Amino acid sequence: MFLASSNFLVSFMLQLCIDAARKQKISELLAAGALFIIISIFCGIFYYLYEKGQERLKQEIAKKMKTKVFGQWIQANFKDTRKIKEGEMITYLTKDADTCGGFVAYTVFPLLQITLCIIIGSIYTLFYAWQIFLLVLVLAILLVTILSKLFSRIGRAYDEKQDKIAKQKNLFMECFMCSDIIKINMLINPIFVIHKIVSGDKAKAEVNLMKEKTWANIFMENGILMIEMLVLFTGVSLVRNNILTVGAMIGVWNAAIGTFVYPFMDFPEVFSGVAEATTSFERLKMILNLPVEGKPEKVEDGRHEIQLKNITYKEDETVILDNIFLEIKQKELLLIEGESGSGKSTLARVLLGQTSPQAGNIYFDSKEKDINCYRAFFSYVPQGNSLFNISLKENIMLDKEGWMEKEIDEMAEYLNMGERMSELPKRWDSIVPEDVVLSEGQAQRMAIIRAIAHKAPFLLLDEPFSALDEESIKQVVEVLNREKQSHGVIIMTHKIPSSLKVDKSYKMEKGRLYEKREKGRNFADEKIQPC
Repeated sequence: MFLASSNFLVSFMLQLCIDAARKQKISELLAAGALFIIISIFCGIFYYLYEKGQERLKQEIAKKMKTKVFGQWIQANFKDTRKIKEGEMITYLTKDADTCGGFVAYTVFPLLQITLCIIIGSIYTLFYAWQIFLLVLVLAILLVTILSKLFSRIGRAYDEKQDKIAKQKNLFMECFMCSDIIKINMLINPIFVIHKIVSGDKAKAEVNLMKEKTWANIFMENGILMIEMLVLFTGVSLVRNNILTVGAMIGVWNAAIGTFVYPFMDFPEVFSGVAEATTSFERLKMILNLPVEGKPEKVEDGRHEIQLKNITYKEDETVILDNIFLEIKQKELLLIEGESGSGKSTLARVLLGQTSPQAGNIYFDSKEKDINCYRAFFSYVPQGNSLFNISLKENIMLDKEGWMEKEIDEMAEYLNMGERMSELPKRWDSIVPEDVVLSEGQAQRMAIIRAIAHKAPFLLLDEPFSALDEESIKQVVEVLNREKQSHGVIIMTHKIPSSLKVDKSYKMEKGRLYEKREKGRNFADEKIQPC
């Protein structure tokens, strides 16, 4: 309110100073001058506090917006989220969320300030010179009408720019993920050609947006200059006809320009902010409107089992899983062997609810329900490093309550990680990677500890031995052999340790699952039979 009325106060003090000077009333001139200085100082202080509060509000809203968007994305179905590329999601969480976060602070508040400024200035101008008020009002409405059409074009240009930025981010992320292939196969020139096209599209969108903003600024600035001249000529005419004093004319001219004209200079930025925030929010709505998966049901104690019947999954007419039948029971260790591309990973995604098969049924404890409700059946150990940049303790517990340090220490010893932990001054409070850098094999063993600590009925491990040395493999095998006494253990691998106590062994080839029948004590002379 104070900032909105600051121009009126300055205009009124200016009027008093000029009239007092013309009448040679020194005491009134000094009083008005002193009050003018005090008001100017307060305006500076309030402006500083206002700007600081604006940024704090923006950051707080943006943080909540990012949490909401990211949470919705995390809870949405894998089928829906897989359609959104990584670069697009990063743009949503950074640029779009920040734009929406600044809407209240940098669009709504300035709009309210401009509105109050115009109302207060209107009262002052109308009181002294209604002729100037009507002139400015008509010209301002005309200028805003023209600018509003230009602002809509700015919104479309901004939307196009955001799309091009997302495409460029997608290209960069794909290049980072495939950097080894690019270097080995000398694909630098083809990548540069693609980048030139993508960056060229982004540059064109940036130039187009700047062009639209420039046209809006040209119309605005020239329109304002025309209004200033007309107001000045009108004010001089009123002074000559003794309708206004010179002080009142200067004050009204300053108020008319400061509360009508110059606030309109902020309208392009404000309206552009509205257009950009609207576009960004429409983009975020795509994430916010994703249906959330059902809440996982609590798994009661007992012996559980899972059955897959006639599971079939295709991608672009290519059969990835072909009529799979599989029975998984708790307290059994089940091994699925297969080379890369055989369908192991897709079968794991089906079990975890990341992929929905086109045909077949999945039964949990003889009940056919939404697989997303039964995700609590599984603890999952993916291939490679799956640790977050947080403490080891937080990596293991995630959102689970009740830190069991003695039990975790024992598992670390079993997995040949005890010595590594004793080297860390902060032990389980060590931050990754600030306090501790783990090899891929060590990170994988930490993931196994995490999976066991969550005590789900079934452990699903994807290539758990690929990054381990022989001694570590021996330790992991001992843990898994022990854990099958209370869990169902499902291992998908192409590397089979001889000491692994397997209850059922399967082989995947070209999307089909074959059971390996035992002859003797080992599976060396297995009989292959389709499931």
